[in-house]
Amino acid sequence: MNIHTTGFASAHEVFSAKDAKFGHNIRAYYEHARENDISMTHTLVNPQVDRSQPVEKQPKDLAAKIVKETDEGIVIKGARMVATLAVYANDLMVMPSNYLQNSEDAMPYAFGFNVPVGTPGLRVICRPSTVHRDPGSWLDNPLSSRFDETDAMIIFDNVLVPWERVFIHRDPEMCNGIFMRTQAMPQIMHQFCTKNLAKAEFMMALAFTMVRSTNIDKFQHVQEKLTELITFTEFVRSCIIASEAQAVETPFGTVAPNDMPLWTVRMMFPKMFVRMCEIIQLLGAGGLAGVPSYAEFDGPRREDIETYYQAANTDSRSRVKIFRLAYDVAVSSFSGRQQLYERFYTGDPVRLSGTLYDLYPKNEHVERITTMLDDLEGRVNDHLSTPPFLPV
Repeated sequence: MNIHTTGFASAHEVFSAKDAKFGHNIRAYYEHARENDISMTHTLVNPQVDRSQPVEKQPKDLAAKIVKETDEGIVIKGARMVATLAVYANDLMVMPSNYLQNSEDAMPYAFGFNVPVGTPGLRVICRPSTVHRDPGSWLDNPLSSRFDETDAMIIFDNVLVPWERVFIHRDPEMCNGIFMRTQAMPQIMHQFCTKNLAKAEFMMALAFTMVRSTNIDKFQHVQEKLTELITFTEFVRSCIIASEAQAVETPFGTVAPNDMPLWTVRMMFPKMFVRMCEIIQLLGAGGLAGVPSYAEFDGPRREDIETYYQAANTDSRSRVKIFRLAYDVAVSSFSGRQQLYERFYTGDPVRLSGTLYDLYPKNEHVERITTMLDDLEGRVNDHLSTPPFLPV
């Protein structure tokens, strides 16, 4: 969210297109967040009600919208999803992501603002936690016990948003494409690609540790799977480096990473991460299904655990810790949530594919093919017009 907010504030002129106060507001909020170390979340998506209809035409009117303006600000009623970290955050950024029709009916849904999570009328409804209740040991679930950010739906029950926290007001044209026009999206993509690199390195390191403990890294089919993890990791790293090396100057006097290498990570990493989890499952096999609680080392069967859970290259305590971590990252409900997150958190993959196809500079590549064929045709004609007439 620091990158998200910085990207918008760097292009505050865009928000000022119809009213200078909105550009001033986004810049001022950036400074507020920077100086006060604000923990922030966001919510971008309307509730899944009737996805065959644009939001303004849905008969069940549940999406957050402007219902009134007052001297103090705008009043919002309805819901948005999915707000990760909402119950821990200071502030909530509410910005557009769905395309809106440029019509009078769509205007109440065309807004952008930020409010404290504790604002009167704002309610947070969370999913159940992936943290296991009454664990034998925190080492049984080393990730889910500490890193479940919690996802939530946000309910706006006539929430008053002060004018100084409003960035977009009844403006579908401003909402559509705001991330790209402000150059915030390349900055955001660079941030999540850095996150993806950390994740890929972690999964690779865990796999190396697992297979070394049981000596299965000697087998070629295991090495093939480990090489997949290596290529995933180095692919992400290379794309980040390319985006930085080919950085571009924005119209706002700032520099942004080149977006095309980052787009490739954006499209490929969800598939990669699901495969990473699958590889961990395949490498761990039955060892993941039967690994006991770390608390057993302090229980009545301690001697059995110490004896029979050893591996070729590690003692039983280390083996149980490794495999509990692998279970948490690749098998548990925490893992399922992580995979779902990677699939959808940057948007609908089908629509993203269409967006990338539209953005990509295709003409120059088509021209290479047509130029090659035209050149070949010319060479053939020149050859045939010169005796002897030999086949080409």
